[in-house]
Amino acid sequence: MFLLVGAPEYFSEIGNAVNLLALSIALFALNNSVIAHVESNEKERLTNYRFRKMEKLVDDDKKLLLKALIKIKHKNKEFSLEDAYGLNPELFTVKKLIEILYE
Repeated sequence: MFLLVGAPEYFSEIGNAVNLLALSIALFALNNSVIAHVESNEKERLTNYRFRKMEKLVDDDKKLLLKALIKIKHKNKEFSLEDAYGLNPELFTVKKLIEILYE
């Protein structure tokens, strides 16, 4: 009986801490999700903008490939497409470019 004195308050404080921790984790996850969504939308807008600027330079049957190349470039701006081609030319086949476009 002696050990139970003050127990409800102790468990209530633990429950509050657990609830606060769960809420913090949920808010952190939501924040990361929103940031990822905004970044994804921004990359898509930038890809579309660059594509519209350059699409006049290529034939109609090559426009899908152009958009795929722009999308690859936006995934990693540190390296050139030439560098990527030098390391992995198979990435630049028509089939792979179309796959990348629809990822």
